[in-house]
Amino acid sequence: FLDKSFLSRFSGSSSVVLGLSGGVDSSVCLYLAHELGLKVRPVYINVSENPDACRSTQDYLDALHVASKFNLKLELVDYS
Repeated sequence: FLDKSFLSRFSGSSSVVLGLSGGVDSSVCLYLAHELGLKVRPVYINVSENPDACRSTQDYLDALHVASKFNLKLELVDYS
């Protein structure tokens, strides 16, 4: 369950690194962190051994789209 009370634990911080998958949960976390005034560094972590896999490509594109809505640069970390 995601809500502002969870992210408010970080309100003493000025910035956070957030794993952004492009899905609903991480997108809501990004929104809530933004609402709290935190500087967010979104990171997409690729764990697919097949970078051409349809789902991993779409997930990355979804994460890029979400990050762009907040004018943030999405960092790609490759652990495949």
